[in-house]
Amino acid sequence: MTQQDTANLKNQLQIVVHADPSSTEIAIEAEGSLTVETVGSLLRTLERAVMLIGCTGIDVDLWKLDRLDPEAWSALEGFAAAVGEHPPIRLDESCRPSNLLGASQEAQSLPREEAQRQLLGS
Repeated sequence: MTQQDTANLKNQLQIVVHADPSSTEIAIEAEGSLTVETVGSLLRTLERAVMLIGCTGIDVDLWKLDRLDPEAWSALEGFAAAVGEHPPIRLDESCRPSNLLGASQEAQSLPREEAQRQLLGS
């Protein structure tokens, strides 16, 4: 595997949509790296979910991400705000990069696991 292949794997985003026929809620899970380069895929998925007739809410689970860049979070927040409450898009505020990584811009550019280690001092 080349360095470029390894870099491409680190910048991938996997999206899983859970739509239970007995519920009007949709759950979307993201795993991998949510960056400026990959956030468009998640936004397109959200766009499609918003258009589903009868959808009463969309929960976005970002806890399986290895990396969450502040710019990607801002794009998600902007999209959710633009959609409003029809249906509401729920982003867990505890996933916000500044909450996880601290105020330092340097820390925000680190992969989540490494930044958490630095914050915990280990």
